[in-house]
Amino acid sequence: MRTVAATFTKLARALGVGVRVRIRVIRKSDGWTVDLSDHCGADWITGLDYAENLDASTVDFSFRLVRAIGENTLVPIRASKANRKDGVSDPVLVSKRWVIVEVQPVPSESAPDADAWIEVLRGQIERVSWNRDEITVSCRDESAVYLDRWQEYERNWPETIPQQMEDVLQDLLDAGAYDPGPWIANHGFTLYSFVRPTRHNGYLYQCTSGVGNSWTTEPSWPTSIGGTVTEAGGAPLEWTCVSTLPASAWSGTTAYPVGAIVRPTTRNGYLYQCTAAGTSDAGEPTWPETYAEPVSDGTVTWKMIGDLPALESFTTGWAVTRAEANDYGSPPQAYYDIMRAFVDQAGFDLRWSWIDGKSQRRPRLRKITDGSSGYAQLGDAGTFESDEYEVIGDVEVNSADIRNAVEVVYFDGPEAGPRTKTVYRLQDQTSVDAYGAFFCQLSLDSTGIINEGAEAVALARRALAALSQPTVRLKVRVAYNPWIEVGDGLKLKVPPEDALFGATDTEATSFVGVVQGLTHRVGVDEAYTEAFIRGLYVAGADTAVVAPSPPVGGDFVLAREVRARRTSSPTFNRPPDVVVHRFEGAGYSLALGAGKAGAGSVTLDDVYRDLADSGGTGATAFTAPVAGIYSISAQVTISAAPASGTEMWLYLVNGGIEKITTYAVVGTTQAGASMVLALSGAVYLGKGDAVGLKLAATGSPTLTISSGVEKTYLNVKLIH
Repeated sequence: MRTVAATFTKLARALGVGVRVRIRVIRKSDGWTVDLSDHCGADWITGLDYAENLDASTVDFSFRLVRAIGENTLVPIRASKANRKDGVSDPVLVSKRWVIVEVQPVPSESAPDADAWIEVLRGQIERVSWNRDEITVSCRDESAVYLDRWQEYERNWPETIPQQMEDVLQDLLDAGAYDPGPWIANHGFTLYSFVRPTRHNGYLYQCTSGVGNSWTTEPSWPTSIGGTVTEAGGAPLEWTCVSTLPASAWSGTTAYPVGAIVRPTTRNGYLYQCTAAGTSDAGEPTWPETYAEPVSDGTVTWKMIGDLPALESFTTGWAVTRAEANDYGSPPQAYYDIMRAFVDQAGFDLRWSWIDGKSQRRPRLRKITDGSSGYAQLGDAGTFESDEYEVIGDVEVNSADIRNAVEVVYFDGPEAGPRTKTVYRLQDQTSVDAYGAFFCQLSLDSTGIINEGAEAVALARRALAALSQPTVRLKVRVAYNPWIEVGDGLKLKVPPEDALFGATDTEATSFVGVVQGLTHRVGVDEAYTEAFIRGLYVAGADTAVVAPSPPVGGDFVLAREVRARRTSSPTFNRPPDVVVHRFEGAGYSLALGAGKAGAGSVTLDDVYRDLADSGGTGATAFTAPVAGIYSISAQVTISAAPASGTEMWLYLVNGGIEKITTYAVVGTTQAGASMVLALSGAVYLGKGDAVGLKLAATGSPTLTISSGVEKTYLNVKLIH
């Protein structure tokens, strides 16, 4: 929940308080700004609507304007005083023009405070429509840029491997923010147009001389800032290299030519272009945050020309490798889709939000893996008394979307070496016992960036947190409250006499849930916020319906599951599915003899059966509790591979008989480096049969087995 001054909170909940709206339309090229609340001596704004939800990052919003005031109109195809700049006809409401929306709760009959506006939205105009009475302007927030702008050329993400997810997202934000598209043959370019080469070379170019069609053959692009090239064949176009793509950080005591583009060393969300050549100062200037406002820097002059979002993030601990990202380098696709592919699978939420202390909206990465930490916020601002809200419609307990047995299918393995199709299963036994098993599988189509067990676990846990229990759902209306955010926890005080919640006659109760969606409406006569809230169902609770672990959005899971079916009922008497996940707790040395005769058993410390029972340490075998066909996947990571040419085997044994075998030869570049051996397959096991992993090598080496769930493990699953 966005932090606000207590005075504003009180005003927002008080009776007799109106909400004033200020909307500024900005042309980025020259900073021309029109305040629609005070334009040509009139306030044109009649209403504002906007909405968002947990499973979609983009906020759609619209505002309504008076169609005409006297002889003036803002209809973009009409010439009027309201559509002029410096006496020249210039429509205000133009598609893709930037919009900033601000609000202010104001007591009745009071004028707004010029210094007390609160920014709630910014974005770009998408559509303008009108009737005889009203103009409606439809917009999307800052994420629209990344929906509209596509990666048209092949580029791997991340370019540097491995790289933390938050850094990959910042790279994508940079690339998508200011990618103008490629140079095109026989195309009419205007002065100051931006292009990049058809084959991306990491630089941005601006037309600095000439107007007309480009030549049939692409020029040879310079790769130094300030370098120029004139097209062949008499084409009148000169191109100047103005920036890396994405833009590099500003540098002190550096010569900058006219047109050069930089970003501040500490990101502030904006790009700047050199308008007067010279040498920068040793110390960085104070960068302006309004369009077209100049700033001096040594003998250089800069002006702000565009947005370059700075990700508000935290240390995710998610290292993205090339193997994880190889599905996201091929065009064409929107930058937004590339980012969502990473974010959704990792169990994070990415959306533009107001950032306290930064005084601006930024793309913010938040963790929602299990809904238990760092997301929902309760407190005075999130608690509503019974007279401060109204329930809209019915209160509902919904079990249609229950998924309590989740299977994640992914390719497990490192950058180099074999990658194995692996299945990880997780189920909520409490939910299964209560409601029956509802199966859900997330296949390889939905797990492209997952390549290790810990990541599969995180995705499975996210699915269960969202879907393993029935949920209580309701919609409430409160006074307009722009400070509530999607994902916030809210507490609704319920009086004893309120039978809607099933409260007792004698004791007041509370409902605690997480905001899944928000709709805001501000008009001349009314202003309110409607929140769609979801909380966990607590069967038989007389005094409260409380979400001990706030539920998170589950649409991602439901949209990507292969199938959803009831697999069992609590009344069925059948052997349970067996899922064993074994992993060693610490690295250890394993001395081997020569060849398979000197094979050693791989020790795995922890054993999980049905993901409920855990047991002994130092296990070397799995014993089948029932007869059947078992799916096997296993991996052993060796921290330092033996000498080049060493032959190695990893194999599964059952009663001394090899069932599944992996063979590898240590390459010349692998010796001394980390090496992975992996296997997978299916075997029949009778009741009481034991299987374990054996490791063998030529040359009698002593190997160090790496620790960690993602490095060394044995997965066993009963499939038939």
